[in-house]
Amino acid sequence: MTAYVLGLPVPLDVPGTVYNVQPPGNEPARLGLVLRPLGGIIGGYLGDRIGRKPVLVGSLLLMGLATVLIGCLPTYGTAGYLGLSLLVLCRLLQGFSAGVERT
Repeated sequence: MTAYVLGLPVPLDVPGTVYNVQPPGNEPARLGLVLRPLGGIIGGYLGDRIGRKPVLVGSLLLMGLATVLIGCLPTYGTAGYLGLSLLVLCRLLQGFSAGVERT
């Protein structure tokens, strides 16, 4: 069965098609959620001990550093699993610092 949207044919149901919400291969993007609670706990403790402002500045610097490093990482084609593991490490750092910022 085909519907037409703006004059273009759009299939409504294709047998054997699996509709994914997110394309496979984006698992490193979800890894940041793993360390957010730990970042919140540690960030809250450090915020009470040394002050919220220094902890927030450190968290922002950590987030910025991890983001810049993600931009500088080699691809899987050039570095193999080393590039992938460095990407996972940077995403974990981003998740940790996001947890610190939320406290």
